[in-house]
Amino acid sequence: MNSRFVHNFAIIAVAAAALMIVTIIPASAQESTATLMPPSPAAPSTISVSGEGTVYASPDVAYLEVGVQTVDVDLSQAFGQTGDKITGVLNALKQLGIEDKDIQTSGVNVTPQNQYDNNGNLTGTSSYTVSNSVEVTIRKVDQVEAVLTSTIKAGANSINSLSFGIQDTNALEQQARAQAVAQAKDRAGQLASALGVTVGKPLTVTEVPQNIPVPIFGRMNAAALSSADGGQPVSQGQLSVTIDVQITFSIG
Repeated sequence: MNSRFVHNFAIIAVAAAALMIVTIIPASAQESTATLMPPSPAAPSTISVSGEGTVYASPDVAYLEVGVQTVDVDLSQAFGQTGDKITGVLNALKQLGIEDKDIQTSGVNVTPQNQYDNNGNLTGTSSYTVSNSVEVTIRKVDQVEAVLTSTIKAGANSINSLSFGIQDTNALEQQARAQAVAQAKDRAGQLASALGVTVGKPLTVTEVPQNIPVPIFGRMNAAALSSADGGQPVSQGQLSVTIDVQITFSIG
């Protein structure tokens, strides 16, 4: 074989190999660069705890629903008698200093007592029941007994409910909230100590307010109240304001 041809062939082969190396190296470098990218920072370690605060206080307002119910064979008579008696109840409330804004009619109802034959057919009406009730806000809780006695004597024969409340709970909520947060921080500290870590800053805080529980008296026997010589004793007790919090702390 011609030596010059062999020499030229060798040069071409080396150049081709060099070209292949140049083509492969960039791809390899590109793959290496993607692999060595720094990972995203990890989420911080946390402790999540809950806390509860409860504050007690005496009620300063009462809510009463009182009414009149009359039964008569004549609808006009029943309607008129109920109207006269509820007017007397309203006058008794005003004499005790209850303002108009604190008295609201809650319902006026007329219910016929129908009669039916053996086949279920309406044969007539034996009587009518007419009722009228009002909701009363009593802003002086020491007046509750007097309100009950006066309205019964004025003609009320139905007391549907009596409950107590607190008009402004802002100060109580603030105290309960501070208690709840303090309890949550104490729990977080106990957990951190047991785990051998330290408590950091709070990351999230969620407050869950609770409804104020109120003692409720059931339907009272108005006839018994009206025949009693003395008043009707009422115990107002205490109410509570409760707030729950859920706090997530960072730990180190």
